[in-house]
Amino acid sequence: MGLWFTGSALGNLVAGLIGGHVNPEEVQQLPELFGRSAIALVIFAVVLLLLVPVFKRMLGHHRLIAPSAAHRAGADATYQQGA
Repeated sequence: MGLWFTGSALGNLVAGLIGGHVNPEEVQQLPELFGRSAIALVIFAVVLLLLVPVFKRMLGHHRLIAPSAAHRAGADATYQQGA
C-alpha cells in the first residue's frame, strides 16, 4: 500500500512540474506538451515491457494463486503455499 501512495505522490509531483511550465495565455503550446507526454509514456511503457523477463526470472516459479483458481474472480481464490 505504501507503493500505491508513493506512486500517487510521484505522479502528482511530475504533473505539477510539467503543469507549472504551462502558460494559460499561450494555448498553442499545449499540443506540443501533450505530444511530449505521450512520447514519454510510450518510452516508459517499452522500458517496463523490456523488464518483464527480468521480473519473471526474479519471481521464479512462485505462484500466489493456484492455476485452477486463477480463472475465478472474487475472494474465493485459494492461495498456494510455497512453489
